[in-house]
Amino acid sequence: MATYHIYVDWHVPGYQARVHLSTCPFCNEGKGIHPHARYQYGRWYGPFATFQQAYEVAQQLGRYRRRCKHCKPA
Repeated sequence: MATYHIYVDWHVPGYQARVHLSTCPFCNEGKGIHPHARYQYGRWYGPFATFQQAYEVAQQLGRYRRRCKHCKPA
């Protein structure tokens, strides 16, 4: 069963939270493509059981913009 993660990148100005499927190669089960990166650059949130849960948390973070263009979670 697929789960979802949110990534917020603080290093890129204006970057918004993005929801990913956990199986997305950019998400890598919430480890990302740089699993040892420090929180000063961004943070993964999750896992969430449904897209709706991930979306609601992203809205609470105040930064939701879009879904990952690669994995297109729904």
